[in-house]
Amino acid sequence: MDLPGVAKESLDIQFNEGVLTVSGERAAEYEGGQETVRHVERPHGRFFRSFTLPQTIDPAGIKAEMRNGVLTIRIPKLAAHQPRKITVE
Repeated sequence: MDLPGVAKESLDIQFNEGVLTVSGERAAEYEGGQETVRHVERPHGRFFRSFTLPQTIDPAGIKAEMRNGVLTIRIPKLAAHQPRKITVE
């Protein structure tokens, strides 16, 4: 996610019942009153985004990193179940 102007402290990332939700708040970057602003490229205020993830992911392995205004979330898959040979004793 591109999140310029968002502090990582203001982000909240949660995984609950198969849904990953990213929420946070972007502070207004301009100074002065509203009447002096003509155009704002980046909206400010609260935001959230939710993603439904498949059951084949490993929730315990989810990691998030914020660098230079870009949030990267890594979601590992569960190890595939491999058939195994069982020896008779």
